[in-house]
Amino acid sequence: AGLVQTAKDTGDKLSVQKDMNFEADYPTSGPVVDVSSMDTDQVIVGFGGAFTEASAIIFAGMNKDRQEDFLKKYFDPDDGIGYSLGRVHINSCDFSPPPAQWSEDDVKDDFDLKFFDNSVSHDSKVMIPLIKAAMERMQQAGRELKLFASPWSAPAWMKT
Repeated sequence: AGLVQTAKDTGDKLSVQKDMNFEADYPTSGPVVDVSSMDTDQVIVGFGGAFTEASAIIFAGMNKDRQEDFLKKYFDPDDGIGYSLGRVHINSCDFSPPPAQWSEDDVKDDFDLKFFDNSVSHDSKVMIPLIKAAMERMQQAGRELKLFASPWSAPAWMKT
């Protein structure tokens, strides 16, 4: 079986290792992870990472050649790590620059979301351009980028 290793102290970054022989029922007193290709309890929909505001700001500051290299290293399955899934934060996250706490609706007690920013003006500056660039890169390669959005935290006015 093949093994790809990334390890902090070795310099390995997605380095292909020599083939390994795995042993069935190796005796151990520690935790065991049982992997079986015969049982499918879940379906893997992709591998990826977070699209954060900090990474979008850095991407926006790159010239076109560096941006292309960045997209290749993250989304190309042959010359990169082949991401196909992305998490997008709703409102600010811990990787947002000051003012670090913002939301699409900062109006206190607006439970009906009358003041929700439907134009997502904050995200339009750097987040959406990065996401669009990644999606275009994937589409050009005949691949699909799956995204899911989730809040890192509720707006400040919803917390005590």
